[in-house]
Amino acid sequence: MTEPLYKLLAAIGYLHPIHPPITHLPVGMVIGAFLLGVISLLVHSQMAGRAARYCMIIALISLFPTALLGYADWQHFYAGGWLRPIEIKMLLAGVLLVLTVLSLLTGRGNERTSPRLAGIYTLSLLTVLALGFFGGEIVYSGRVPQAPPEFRNGQELFRSNCSGCHPYGSNIVDPKAELRGSDYTANEKTFIRWIRDPKLDNGSRGPMPPFTPSRISDAQASELLAYIIKSMGPAKPVP
Repeated sequence: MTEPLYKLLAAIGYLHPIHPPITHLPVGMVIGAFLLGVISLLVHSQMAGRAARYCMIIALISLFPTALLGYADWQHFYAGGWLRPIEIKMLLAGVLLVLTVLSLLTGRGNERTSPRLAGIYTLSLLTVLALGFFGGEIVYSGRVPQAPPEFRNGQELFRSNCSGCHPYGSNIVDPKAELRGSDYTANEKTFIRWIRDPKLDNGSRGPMPPFTPSRISDAQASELLAYIIKSMGPAKPVP
């Protein structure tokens, strides 16, 4: 049912999910309601309390198109698969819906934010933070190949520092320069020298940032290399 929409977007060059951009609306409104609610509670401001209420009204309205586009992305990109982060996000979306409605009912007829209402705003904020966390899990956890427990440290280093540009050992900046089988993973010395001063083959500075010892120590680099070799294979033999 949603395929015509994605085909139309693909025809104009848009191949990304359509759910993430609109999530900024309910998330931003909930954050705004929380901040304004705190201000209203602390300084007894009716204006801030009223603005917080308006934020929650917009958040409630925007939840429905946000959830609809999230469902469309789920069907298109994940074939409706019941991944654990998606299940949790659905549950949290329901919780957020209840909290937004409850906030409007609680604050009805009162321009200022009460302690109880501020508590609801706080719970709403924690809910959208959790939604963002599990949204990130959907996007980034799939970029990191699993490895045996003894390579867990290297796996976490890869997740935190490398997975954004090298999902599953590929290279989204330059598809021809994959991390999988790269000459730079031939040995520990070569690998460390490369991450400290990552230059292109022509000697110019590329998009990859240098990883100083304060960010990735030599010992951590060794663990990272061991994980890469274990999960993605050693360097390709020179022909």
